[in-house]
Amino acid sequence: MKWTGSTPLYLYQEPAADGTIYNSFSTNYNELAARQAQGHGTIKEFSYGQDIGYILTDFVYPGELVGNAGDTVVTILDQIKNTLGNYEYFYDVDGNFRFQEIKNYLNISYSTFLINEMNIDNYLVDYTNGRSVYTFKDADIIQSYSNSPQYQQIKNDFLVWGKRTSIDGNDVPIRYHLAIDNKPTIGNSYKVFFFIDPDDGITKAKKPVEFASKSLFPDKGEAGIYYYAADTGIIYKWATDVKDYETTPYTIETVKATDYRTELYMAGVASEPFGLDSNYYYTELKNEWPKLYDMRNQKFFEGVIDQPSDVDFFLDFIDTPTAISEFSVQNIGRRTTTLVDDSINCIFEPDNPDIVIIEAGSEDADSMQRECEARKQEYAQVRSEIYAMLLNGGALRSAYDEIKKELYQYTNYNEQISLTTLPIYYLEPNVRITVRDN
Repeated sequence: MKWTGSTPLYLYQEPAADGTIYNSFSTNYNELAARQAQGHGTIKEFSYGQDIGYILTDFVYPGELVGNAGDTVVTILDQIKNTLGNYEYFYDVDGNFRFQEIKNYLNISYSTFLINEMNIDNYLVDYTNGRSVYTFKDADIIQSYSNSPQYQQIKNDFLVWGKRTSIDGNDVPIRYHLAIDNKPTIGNSYKVFFFIDPDDGITKAKKPVEFASKSLFPDKGEAGIYYYAADTGIIYKWATDVKDYETTPYTIETVKATDYRTELYMAGVASEPFGLDSNYYYTELKNEWPKLYDMRNQKFFEGVIDQPSDVDFFLDFIDTPTAISEFSVQNIGRRTTTLVDDSINCIFEPDNPDIVIIEAGSEDADSMQRECEARKQEYAQVRSEIYAMLLNGGALRSAYDEIKKELYQYTNYNEQISLTTLPIYYLEPNVRITVRDN
């Protein structure tokens, strides 16, 4: 759920002696601050449009579950499977129909002895390691073996496009760009001036063409190009209507890049007035990077740090000296793959409070509270006037997670292995196996 009130909402969390967390929401900051002064709680602020927690609701199919004339039952089963996500269906060797969650060593009894030692990091996606149900390595069992590596599968420039809904209800395109490329050397200084772009209201940088004095300017300037007289420190632009140079209110500032994306941005800015080729990434950085990064003070804007799920763009490089660097742009040229999916609705998934929100005084408030307590689930009871200001939220499918999948999929040769073996009846679909063949 997300908060839609006109004033901020505050969450107060205070741990009890038994480790239980008591949560309460209020629009009155002073009320919570007084409670905080008497205890050891923390206060977190939520503004309009932010996700604040969850409500319990019946688990039903979200939409119409129908098929067309001529469709089979598989059409319906696929809709259910795709909605649930990590599920599969098939007939087993005994002829029984199975519809189940795909086994992943977190939801089967084999893993129960590991659960007590697990922490949050164990749930991060790691495709490189894992236990195998069976290892094909016995030449007496394998009757034939072949594989064909797909060299065209290798990519090093990844773009993921999605769409998020802004606070005002408009759809905004978002994209995440990841490249296996060398980061430029940072620390270079650039003489630029900053201006507010009238098209989007964003503060951007421009570099003027520098001359020792105005007397050295060309007789006729170019429209859109700025000229800087070093002796007076004045920046001019060519006015096409009067065919003369006009002074501007801008002043030169020296910017020393401390982020490699600022370095790429400034290098592109420096090449523009001379008609030189800018770097590959400047086209997208030109409009997007000034939204994220304060280049005067060389830091990300506070809104980007506080709400990374609300950004529309991010660029990142992988240039570590690891095995994956053999696929870098410098080694094999640029190989781009693009994923466009409107269901991707944020760049980074927000850190939503894992709290169930219950409307105080409602008919099912007591039963929901007992259910949460039985499941060791944090909850908070809120007044009806606060509950009425909650709407469905959920920026849950992030471009960052999709880029990780793309990176895994397109940095291996996708070898298609064919085995002819004696039957092993206990193997099921979607289990990890290992194949060894010299």
